[in-house]
Amino acid sequence: MGHLTERDLQDLSIPTINEALAKYAELRGVQPIDPSKWAFYVAFVFYRFANLLPMTPQALSKKAQKLYTIVKDIVHTDILPIEQELLRYQLGPDRWIPHPKLEEIKKKAKSLGAWNLFISEHIDPDRSY
Repeated sequence: MGHLTERDLQDLSIPTINEALAKYAELRGVQPIDPSKWAFYVAFVFYRFANLLPMTPQALSKKAQKLYTIVKDIVHTDILPIEQELLRYQLGPDRWIPHPKLEEIKKKAKSLGAWNLFISEHIDPDRSY
């Protein structure tokens, strides 16, 4: 994470990339991914987003404009007002327990169809995830 050392990450209780990948694989019951393949995947995703994302909201499709409006509203109405509270919470002893207000925001986003936007409709056409 940029300028943070592994010691800084440990002090902040933030897992390293390798620790996060190992935990993900453990929880999913799959073999851990090779870190070099992970680096390729991250580079590929950044390249893809840089080439696919329009530069202005007006350049988005109608569907994407609708999602943009929903997400922007949620960020400004629900998330930014509690940002400091969330930051304090993440430094406290319950940081690994989802914050109740964030759980409500998740429900709101899901009810508005703006949840898990990174899963392609081809994979999840019913938006069940």
